[in-house]
Amino acid sequence: MNANPSTPIPFERLFAALPGLLLATDKTFNILAVNDWVLKTHDKRRDELVGKPLTLLFPEATTALHGLLATQHEQRISFRAASGGLTRMVFTPIDDEHNHFQYVLVNIDHVASEHASPGATSDSGDLKDLFATVFEFNPAALALSRISDSTVVNVNASFLRLFEFATKADVVGKTSAELNMMSAAEHRNEIIRLLSEKLNVLSVEGNIRTSRGNQKWISCSIIRVEVNGEACLLSAILDITGRKETEEQQKKVNTELEQLVAQRTKDMMQAELDYASIVEQATDGVFISDLKGKYLDANPSACQMVGYTKEEILSLTMHDLLMPADVARNPPKFSELMAGKNILSTRVLRRKDGSPVHVEINAKMLANGRMLGLVRDITERRKVEEQIQNLNIRLEEKVVERTAALEKKIVELHESEEKFQKAFHASSAGITITRLSDARYMEVNDAFLEMIGYTRGEVLQHSSAELGLIVNFEGREKLIRELTELGSVKQMEMTVRKKSGELLEVLSSIETIFHNGERFAINIIYDITERKRGEEKLAAVNRELEAFSYSVSHDLRAPLRSIIGYSELIREDFASSIAPGMEKHLQRIQSNATRMGRLIDDLLEFSRLGKLEIQKTNVDTFLIVEKSIADLKNNTPEKTAIAVRELLPAVGDRAMLSQVWLNLLSNAIKYSSKKEAPAVEVGSYATENEVVFYVKDNGAGFNMEFAAKLFGVFQRLHRPSDFEGTGVGLALVKRIIDKHGGRVWAEGEEEQGATFYFSLPKAQDA
Repeated sequence: MNANPSTPIPFERLFAALPGLLLATDKTFNILAVNDWVLKTHDKRRDELVGKPLTLLFPEATTALHGLLATQHEQRISFRAASGGLTRMVFTPIDDEHNHFQYVLVNIDHVASEHASPGATSDSGDLKDLFATVFEFNPAALALSRISDSTVVNVNASFLRLFEFATKADVVGKTSAELNMMSAAEHRNEIIRLLSEKLNVLSVEGNIRTSRGNQKWISCSIIRVEVNGEACLLSAILDITGRKETEEQQKKVNTELEQLVAQRTKDMMQAELDYASIVEQATDGVFISDLKGKYLDANPSACQMVGYTKEEILSLTMHDLLMPADVARNPPKFSELMAGKNILSTRVLRRKDGSPVHVEINAKMLANGRMLGLVRDITERRKVEEQIQNLNIRLEEKVVERTAALEKKIVELHESEEKFQKAFHASSAGITITRLSDARYMEVNDAFLEMIGYTRGEVLQHSSAELGLIVNFEGREKLIRELTELGSVKQMEMTVRKKSGELLEVLSSIETIFHNGERFAINIIYDITERKRGEEKLAAVNRELEAFSYSVSHDLRAPLRSIIGYSELIREDFASSIAPGMEKHLQRIQSNATRMGRLIDDLLEFSRLGKLEIQKTNVDTFLIVEKSIADLKNNTPEKTAIAVRELLPAVGDRAMLSQVWLNLLSNAIKYSSKKEAPAVEVGSYATENEVVFYVKDNGAGFNMEFAAKLFGVFQRLHRPSDFEGTGVGLALVKRIIDKHGGRVWAEGEEEQGATFYFSLPKAQDA
């Protein structure tokens, strides 16, 4: 019998008989066709499904279908069915002959299906076109051949690509033997026999040679079908060469890993030596003590700080170095340290000669049960802080005094011109009156002249630009625009240049008035140069402290890897002789070291975040929340019900806000996980100038008395044994929202759930 490539193919029947679970829909996702396996699996008739929305059968597909409409690219989802099994769905868009999106092929995997049942075919011409399109553009290689003479009747484009044929003419009309597709005819006869007996799909894996001689691994599913009254074989073939190569590569990797064990051991020993060297050379004091506070080790900086030798320190306890008054005011918190908390505190130590030294101590519990204290001498920092505090107090007093005096004199201005002149010239704050039409000074007081170093004659009838007072012309333009739009400017900080060239930091408040039909601006100016310098000193000190925390966190990584590595080596080398109790100790060592590693990672992330600049843009909050929920559901087993209410857009850094939502949602899921029916609600509402977002759960809640501690670094209100975590997530949330100029707060009640709020500026108008 000669093959005829133009022989009509009953694609409806072929589609119905295809293995696996397949559906086809139109571009509005109404079902056009289903194969027999779907009908059998869902116990439905074809007329019960055709014409119905796909989401009635699979409501979980809604998100993927939205993504398909938006991108017209293949979408994939996975979910747990009610039976507990895993279902995977692949949605493949199919174009018509004009390359317009027209149909969707849905491939379903891991849904139990034991029998294929025949179903009715449609006489619709559109369905025939769809089945032909599905056959031709199916991502699996499809081939149809007659059983009687092994002649290939039809193949799709994927088949040509897999076997490296140029056209269908190279394949159709030829036998499998001529194409060298099977090594022996008896193999094909055996397949036919098995299909005749089992009436089911036969799946095989093997190695094939393409028309160009290339070797490939394939997975082939074969089913017996009737085409135009003739028995045929329909083969669906997938290229698994990559998977096979990956398996071989994995074997090679395992061998290489075994060879690296010896080198790893050597590296860990060197890391231990490096850690000891770092501790010895550290500029901050490092104290290590047991649970009773007796010192077990101290580095040279610690010895120098308190004036003792190392041998003398090892004979002392923590109470020997603490000032009695400091102990009475703030007793050591050993219990909190043992509970896994990090404690940052300021204390007064007593040197060997009895003199006090103010220090900042960062204390934490090590994985080996010892306490680590990182101690920094903050004597100089305290002096600077006290100076800044005193300076701020004096400045605030001056501002209050000058403001009160100025307000009094402004009132008197309305009573008489003479009183106004006296108040104007007597004010210790610089005051100017400027004509807005040409920005020229009409009057200035002596305080302003003294501030900028010019004489009255040099200033009057000149503008600030002509005098060279302006340093930032963009800032000046912004001030003029704000003054024009609002009629006033409140407490704007500016930099001006004195006649001598010296730069001066000032605080300016401007009001506009009308006089004789012209508009004037009254500018009240305070010299805040000293305050700004104080703020810069404080910022420098804070940057130094943050750099110290970052450095210490990095330095602790090496010993942690050593602790974990050595404990694992002990478990491997002495597995047969380790007592059960010792095994628990080793597990506890590794667990605590791993936890400390997470703490260090979180601390580094917290430190890194403080250095990042935000990139503000209009943000679609719903998309961020939707992605965060999807990520969390893929990585957590909890069956938490999440209700998403209206989510308004906002302005902010998209990446940072994604971290905020991920942290708040994961917290809500975690703290409600022990409820019988855990539930989380997400929503937002608008105020005049901002949008407020919230995440609400019905979980463990908290005592509002301790709400202020929630957003501190390493601050936790629940025991680690109840809910795991490092205590940095909410601190990251607060830092991000602070950088956006927003607010963050929480409300809750123990065992009644909690609600976390944060606010952001409203989205800009398009």
